Amino acid sequence: MSIVTRIRSTIVALTAIAVLGSTAFARDERLTAREVVARIQQQVGVPWQSDAVDTFKAGNPDTPVTGIAVTMMATLDVLQRAAAAGDNLIITHDFLRSSRHLRPIA
Repeated sequence: MSIVTRIRSTIVALTAIAVLGSTAFARDERLTAREVVARIQQQVGVPWQSDAVDTFKAGNPDTPVTGIAVTMMATLDVLQRAAAAGDNLIITHDFLRSSRHLRPIA
């Protein structure tokens, strides 16, 4: 993994943490997954690449977020830990090696 990829992953993770601490969460208003991702895209500090593979791979983007888990790879263990913690938005660096060829599942 290149240093640029590591830096980008770190920035996304830190931005996700900042979103969790936002005033919407402080007021107990639930952002949707789509809104969380939009905030990350706005705050990441570089123009978002619209042709990137960074998309929702499963679930409904309009689901209210109860917690965010950030991981390198969405392994079964990570998904089980996230579910146990009440995190229903998983932000991952690697989904599947062939993710460029996958259609999102809703």
